[in-house]
Amino acid sequence: MILGQIRQRFGKVFIGGIIGFIAFVFIFYGVFSPKATRGLHQGSVAGTVNYEPVSIQEFRREWNRKLDFFRGIAGGKVSDKQLKSFISGDYIFKDLARQKIMIQQFEAYRLKIADAQVTDKISRVSNFQKKGKFDLGLYKVILESNRQTPASYEKMIREAFILESWEPYFEKRLPVSLAEAKESFFIENEKREIKYLVLNEENLKGDLLPSILKAWNHEKKLATLLKPSGLRLEKSFRLSKSMFYLLGVPASPALKKEIFNLQKADCKQPKQHEIDGKKILFCVSQVEAVDLSNWEEKRESWMKQFALRKAQSFSNRWVDLILSRSRIEKNEAVLDSVGG
Repeated sequence: MILGQIRQRFGKVFIGGIIGFIAFVFIFYGVFSPKATRGLHQGSVAGTVNYEPVSIQEFRREWNRKLDFFRGIAGGKVSDKQLKSFISGDYIFKDLARQKIMIQQFEAYRLKIADAQVTDKISRVSNFQKKGKFDLGLYKVILESNRQTPASYEKMIREAFILESWEPYFEKRLPVSLAEAKESFFIENEKREIKYLVLNEENLKGDLLPSILKAWNHEKKLATLLKPSGLRLEKSFRLSKSMFYLLGVPASPALKKEIFNLQKADCKQPKQHEIDGKKILFCVSQVEAVDLSNWEEKRESWMKQFALRKAQSFSNRWVDLILSRSRIEKNEAVLDSVGG
């Protein structure tokens, strides 16, 4: 899944970013907008995880945060329509369910976040400061104006620390070998950039596909040909085997393997790949081989990076296992309203 791939590549940044967002504007983002309930009664929830509710407020915040996150990593080169084509309500809920599981397990393991950590984080938030110092009165006024209490806000900060704490917890308990780290160096540093086009069943009717193949090597002609259908030739960022996703394209290990088997850049004619009723036309526009000349220089830092990624991967599999054994209930009416 996209989230799993991003979590492996940007795990610390991704989870750490939750704390940053919460500490500044995250808790106030769209929570009390009339759109948040979509006409459902005030007590409605997006679902439950082991009988613990996932509120509509949590659901709406996560939706907005995911949009901002993906816009950021795409460098602003993606439209809201494209984002909504692969960020579904079910996808948002599943990630919230994962967060709930991690918090529930933290409590089950009887682990603790020190009160001093929470206090220190809040005291450093510039919104709650006057003349560079934390102001308790201002803190309470800002929370009250947003229908929050110190207890509920501090709970959110504490939970963000919990989400961040699992990776170092596992990192201390998982050994890392030099061979593993070197293999990961290859996986991470072999890169591809591709140009691709996604065609659905409707696009495949008639003679559009033969016309596309004929015009493929002429970008202006191709763009003109695609315009009436609302299609366009997409260009990926630098893909690696560990960080691989394409907008509008379902996750496909077979497609990834096919792309990385190509050792030369060649865009004269596209390769064709079929998945979930869609046809993907693609060509490799740039190949970046692994440079081992600086391996010795980078070995120590790479071992540390790999240890973190191994912990992230283990943590993800661990949460998936617990999630598969948990009681999950979803409010489809709320999930279907996402992005509206």
